[in-house]
Amino acid sequence: MATRGPTEAHGQTDRYKDPNEPLIGKHVRVIKKHRLKDYEGIVKATLEKDMALVEIQATMKKEVIPIIMLGLIGGNPFTMSDKSIIPVVPRRTSVAAYKSNHILLPSVKNPFESAGSSSRYLLGDMNILQAPSTPMPAPSLIPLSPAWDPSSRTPNPGATYREPIVQNNFLSSLTQYIKAYNPWMDSPLLSGKRIRVLFADTIPGHQNAGWRHGELEGRTALWVGAENGEAQLQQADGKRLNVPERYVRPLRPHAKGALVVVIKEGLITGKELYVLKYDEKKCTVRPGNESATPYNRTDIDTDSLVVVAPLNKLR
Repeated sequence: MATRGPTEAHGQTDRYKDPNEPLIGKHVRVIKKHRLKDYEGIVKATLEKDMALVEIQATMKKEVIPIIMLGLIGGNPFTMSDKSIIPVVPRRTSVAAYKSNHILLPSVKNPFESAGSSSRYLLGDMNILQAPSTPMPAPSLIPLSPAWDPSSRTPNPGATYREPIVQNNFLSSLTQYIKAYNPWMDSPLLSGKRIRVLFADTIPGHQNAGWRHGELEGRTALWVGAENGEAQLQQADGKRLNVPERYVRPLRPHAKGALVVVIKEGLITGKELYVLKYDEKKCTVRPGNESATPYNRTDIDTDSLVVVAPLNKLR
């Protein structure tokens, strides 16, 4: 699409007078439905079919926009050749434009103020950019670093949700669903089943604040319950502590002879079994309170099983 400019004929230069040419150099804002609505810029050239080449201030890119979608910032309304009027719109940096979106709060009393001076200020920077910035996600969607100490006994304000996955890519982290590290802890069928768990990922590292400087990494404990997004554990010395779920993993069987329980949701969730044959993918098991017979054996996925232990025998 060519811009309006001089044309040559028979060696002589005749200038075509574009009726929209006075808009060149004007400060404008996109005021109608458009992907760049509310963005401001400068008209660099006028084009055919009542289009304008506008340099958007927020991106410094030149965009082709219909003139009828623009509003002039300052000056007088502009009448196009088809009698359409380009209105004048107020500057977004004016106090009037922002007064409705700001709150007046009392300021700290200045001892050097005179008795009749105002003690109220308009919150907001008067040097606001004249063009809107790139739209950002809602504050509630941005993962924040919690100020709450996981080792404290105070309620976790974020306990309603599972801890979010931290991704290297900021945008992808906003689209990830919140991960439940141990959904089995919410099952009433597993309450009081003496499930053994492992401390994992407690050592501080990249994008991981860790827990208690990793002093319990690799140790086992007995799971006794869950509360406010934390696992309640009992250590070998009988002491109990609350641990954020992200640092707790169920202990899988690793040899035959282990007493296990099914944590995967199904008809036998919570049933205690005895491992007759171990394999990384499947284990052959029998009911824990029955003798082995050819008829009470079955194969179950290993990742559906966790080791259990008596309360007085924590290994």
